[in-house]
Amino acid sequence: MFGGPGNCIASSVRGRRTQEDFSMDPITTPHHSKASARGSAAPDQTELLPFYHEELLDDPYPHFRRLRDEYPVLQLDDGVYVVSRYDDVSTLLRHTKSSVQQLDFGSFEIFHSTVIGLDAPSHTEHRRLVNKLFTPKSVKGWMATTGSIVERALTEAEPAGRIEAVRELCLVPTHETMCAMLGMTGEDADEVRHQTYEFARGFGIVATDDDLRAGAEGSAWLENYCIDAIEAAARDPRPGVIAAYLDAEQRGEMSRQETTASIMLFLATGHFSTVTLAAHGLERLASDPELFAAFRDDPAVRPKVINELLRFATPETGVTRLTLEDVEVAGTMVPAGSTVYVLLASANRDERMFEDPDRFDYTRSTEGKQHLAFAAGLHSCMGQVLARQSTDTILTTVTQRCSSIELAGKPVYNSIQHARQWKTMDLRLAFQD
Repeated sequence: MFGGPGNCIASSVRGRRTQEDFSMDPITTPHHSKASARGSAAPDQTELLPFYHEELLDDPYPHFRRLRDEYPVLQLDDGVYVVSRYDDVSTLLRHTKSSVQQLDFGSFEIFHSTVIGLDAPSHTEHRRLVNKLFTPKSVKGWMATTGSIVERALTEAEPAGRIEAVRELCLVPTHETMCAMLGMTGEDADEVRHQTYEFARGFGIVATDDDLRAGAEGSAWLENYCIDAIEAAARDPRPGVIAAYLDAEQRGEMSRQETTASIMLFLATGHFSTVTLAAHGLERLASDPELFAAFRDDPAVRPKVINELLRFATPETGVTRLTLEDVEVAGTMVPAGSTVYVLLASANRDERMFEDPDRFDYTRSTEGKQHLAFAAGLHSCMGQVLARQSTDTILTTVTQRCSSIELAGKPVYNSIQHARQWKTMDLRLAFQD
């Protein structure tokens, strides 16, 4: 979220090489991978990549382990490279001779008008306009909004002692907080969530025609929704990001397309990863009373738990880069002009970096072993402070109001290739006396 292809929805698109950079090559289209047909010696992509199997999307990690062990740099039939080991992913994320601006966003071209689709220096200029919104101090000021909405949901749930946690405790609080930051109304949380989900389907590394169609339709819906919100804000100004962007337009610092694209990006990604992160946290707390007590009683534990949540179930699976020069990765020479998909979720479970990586352990040392859930380098996620603080606020509010929480049935997941997703999760709540 918010970091562009460094860590956002618009990440699994195919590389675009412009005529200026590679005059003999045509512009490519969005990634639409097929199973391997390069002979019996070639690895079978449908077996190596979990994205071909819907039932594996909630737990792709055994497949990622095989990739790391046997094919740390896997070249797909269309030339795209999939990289899965921590050190290699980290290197590529920080590689200075790579591009996101030359990636072809296909139906999502509007995002080239935002920080997620620009290289330096344009990226730096756009990021400077919004960086102040995501400082720890600025974000902290909005957490009162998030906390009050969670409190309201818990109060309404107290008589029954049950709640559907994904919507009421994760989605609505984060969506309404983002809308307040933007300066727009927040009553359409469910529709925005649905359209964002459809939108994100279009970025799978193994995107089907239906996925691409859903992505384009979701993108169009979100764009029109944001156009209406911007026009409403122009007629009836209220404090927020939209007002600041409209002022920037007046000064000639932004175009209307840049304003629309940026608001669309914030609206869509403002809840996307945070809902996943907070829902995963609630499931953990509901399943482990000792973890619940530790999180409730010791504020110093809370950032450690959130850090491990991010490593263990990385909300967004991977991101894409276009190499601008030859680079050697795990003994494989990846030539300039190659599209590289780096698997963040695999890197964060790499046993070469994290001891016993398939065990959730918030006490593990992070010295020299930082996860890559928010990517790294120039396009690291600038919304990570918001994601962390929102999750902290949600989980803290629940543990302060409730003496315990339990799962009331098995959570329903709705993962897609690009992202881990929780659909619904019913909780039983016991409240403090």
